Formats: sequence, structure tokens, C-alpha cells
Amino acid sequence: MIKKTVALTVCLLLISAPAFAAHKKVRDANDVDGLLDLRAATVYGAPRIWNLKTYNSWTPKAIRDKGFLLVYYDTFGDERYDYYALLRSTGNRMQGTLWRDRVSKSDYRVSFLETWRSDKRSAKVRVPLGRMRFGTNRDSYKWYAQTIITGPSCKRTCFDRAPNRKGVTEPLGG
Repeated sequence: MIKKTVALTVCLLLISAPAFAAHKKVRDANDVDGLLDLRAATVYGAPRIWNLKTYNSWTPKAIRDKGFLLVYYDTFGDERYDYYALLRSTGNRMQGTLWRDRVSKSDYRVSFLETWRSDKRSAKVRVPLGRMRFGTNRDSYKWYAQTIITGPSCKRTCFDRAPNRKGVTEPLGG
């Protein structure tokens, strides 16, 4: 009886472990002027949480109507990114929304997203993958993070992306 209980416990832990494991961490060089130069983008948990960390500290007030943090998602596997999570400032806090990036129509807001800041250099967003559609027989998707900002050190718009090329492949399960 004890052997069966131990075996069952081990099986349950192995099955549930991916949900709690860190999935991917992408580091980015200090390569863009402005407050929102990405340092790292990390995804973990279930539902998935993206942590976008910058080199510089910033406040929601400082980036209002000037700076945005995004995560793009390719859910159909066709090299086109189909959804994006948009984090924007309301002046005193960050607000997140999930959008469907449609080919021939205006983008469609799918839902509001939970966002928060754990320190002065990062923003986190919880993105429930169940709010997105995926291509048939998909067992993974791609994502990348991007920041956009204008201001004194970015007279023209500054963009930063992590990773700088392509996307990060992430498994759907767990």
C-alpha cells in the first residue's frame, strides 16, 4: 500500500511540475536609449506570467502616453504574430489588455489582463492562454517581448525587442 501511495505521489508531482517551473528567460543587451531598454523577459507559471525587466527604473507617470510594453504571440505557427499583450500606463498604475491582431480588420480587444510591478524596473502581466485560439495540432507557440518609448533620450521612437530576432518557442502544456 505504501509503495502505491509513493508511486502515485511521484506521478502527480511529475505531472504538475511543468506548471510551476520557469519556462524561458531571455536576456537582452543594454542597447537602446530611454527608460524602457529591456534587460530580460521571463515567462513562468500557469496561467503564464511574463516579467519584463528593464535596465532603468521608471514610474507609470514617467511613461504615460510615451512608453508601452508588449508581448507578441504566434499561436498558429505561420510566422505571423496573432495576439499581443499591451501594457500601458494610466498615470498612476499599469493596465494590461490582450488583443487579437487581425490581418484585414482592426485589432480586437480580447480581454483585460492582470498587471503589477514587483520593483521599479519591471512590469508583470498574467496572460491566460485559454483566451487565445491556437492552430490545430499545436503543442507550442512563439513569443517575443517589445518596448516602445519616446522622450528626451528618444527624440524619435525607440524600440527594443527580446529576443532581437525570431521568437521564443514555448510549450503549450503545463
